[in-house]
Amino acid sequence: MSNSVDLLVGTTKGLFILEDCGDRSGWAVSGPFCDGMGINHAIGDPASGDIWAAGGGGWYPAGVWHRHAGTWAFSTDGFDDAVHSVWSVARDGNRLLAGTKPAALYESTDGGATWQKLPALNEIPGADHWEPGAAGLTLHTILADGQGGLWVG
Repeated sequence: MSNSVDLLVGTTKGLFILEDCGDRSGWAVSGPFCDGMGINHAIGDPASGDIWAAGGGGWYPAGVWHRHAGTWAFSTDGFDDAVHSVWSVARDGNRLLAGTKPAALYESTDGGATWQKLPALNEIPGADHWEPGAAGLTLHTILADGQGGLWVG
């Protein structure tokens, strides 16, 4: 991504990138990316231009897309068979975090190539009694403070 304002727009038809035309009088639209997979959430790194997009569900496996140096790669490595889709993705220092449906928290320390489930969330007393919302039991929000603290919902 350049120094312009870019919007990452996840849709049921893939990820679109809207880049301002310099004076914000219009937008240049590119996409869809991610092979037409439904994208629930996307983040970008303005310094490197890398993009991560969370998706899956229906005909597609759960996973995270990563664009590096203009090339897209899709990783499902580490998401167990129970995961229907990836709903959120966040950066916390040198690691990436992903929230899934059903609700679980995953971590990647290699830029999103592989993922490991962090069991602490699902081991909270009472977790087996969590009730799903309208979209099901999803981990839809991850907030990181950059110092190892996380808030999830």
